[in-house]
Amino acid sequence: MAGKGVINKSVKTREEVNILLELDQIMLADLKSMLEALNYPNPLSFGSYRCPNFPLTAEILRWLCNCYGDDHDLPKDISTEKNRALFVKAAALYMYRQTGMKLNPRKIYQANRSAIKELLRIVAPLYQAYRTLSVSGFQRDDDANSRFSNLNNSLQEKLAELPKQRTTMSELTEISAAIYDLLSQDTEAREYRSNAMAKQMDITELEAVLRQAHVAMQEEIKETDRILQSIANDEQAMDNKIIKKQAEIDRLKKRLEQLQSVRPAYMNEYESLELEHQAHYDLYVQKFRNLVYLQSLLMNIEAAEIEKSAWEEKIVTQLTPLQQPEEADVLQIRKTEMKPKMFGSIAASGSSEESVTESSNTESEEDDVLLTDVKSSKKGIA
Repeated sequence: MAGKGVINKSVKTREEVNILLELDQIMLADLKSMLEALNYPNPLSFGSYRCPNFPLTAEILRWLCNCYGDDHDLPKDISTEKNRALFVKAAALYMYRQTGMKLNPRKIYQANRSAIKELLRIVAPLYQAYRTLSVSGFQRDDDANSRFSNLNNSLQEKLAELPKQRTTMSELTEISAAIYDLLSQDTEAREYRSNAMAKQMDITELEAVLRQAHVAMQEEIKETDRILQSIANDEQAMDNKIIKKQAEIDRLKKRLEQLQSVRPAYMNEYESLELEHQAHYDLYVQKFRNLVYLQSLLMNIEAAEIEKSAWEEKIVTQLTPLQQPEEADVLQIRKTEMKPKMFGSIAASGSSEESVTESSNTESEEDDVLLTDVKSSKKGIA
């Protein structure tokens, strides 16, 4: 008996496997026909899913995502398990954002008949839209055009509502967080609330409290009205002051314009004095410059005389004792004759530097000639 049960169970299991295989073949045929109708570029054979085939599943899934839109960011590398999991997750999220369809990433990752079911869920809306739009050999009649336009309009409206829905979702998230925080505080407030609800309130006491609150509110309203009235009065006073100041400014501007247009009586005398002062100043500058120039000339001449005296004294010291008295007499006579001549030339020349220089050069030459004559006479005597 036990052997017969095992045999029946094995037969039943084989029958179930055959049925599942037939269902898989039917689903694969449906997927193949739908993809061919949607112009899928690569051929799909019936033996594609005899064993798990993730590259083919990823290729079909990427192509379907491109059909729904090209703004996806699916990973290109699916060589590792981590990259495959990221690819499936990204594709499922993209399909949910585009269509609201919740896919099972685990079934897609298996890349077997379970993945075929998920792919059929994605392909079915596209195929249905294709069949709706393709009537009589892909020729749209008026009815199909209107349905297509309606479908397009509804799709555009839904896409336009997407930002609002996202904003609403974020608001709902914030409200939910706030409610959660408030509910977390309810444990603390529950005791106070229970005590307040359990406490018996006296009507007379409650009425007195309400009257006091009413009186306090009335006083606060009166105080607010008084403050507002004071602010209004201050505003009116400020406006009056602004008007007065503006009138005063206008009056002063007119007065300034009148004063600028009238020429003062003393202006002619002022201008003549200014010209005279400018002439005196120019004369003063000229005389000052001449004075400085003459002082510099005098200093140069004095320096030359000092240098010449030192040179003559040096020559006298180098002479013999017999020649010194005669030479000193000659030099003394020359100095007495040279000084009046020198200062006379300065007074006569005024600001002429060339005459002074020439006279000094001539005197030096004469002194040299005189000294030479004295020396020659001394030598003859000796």
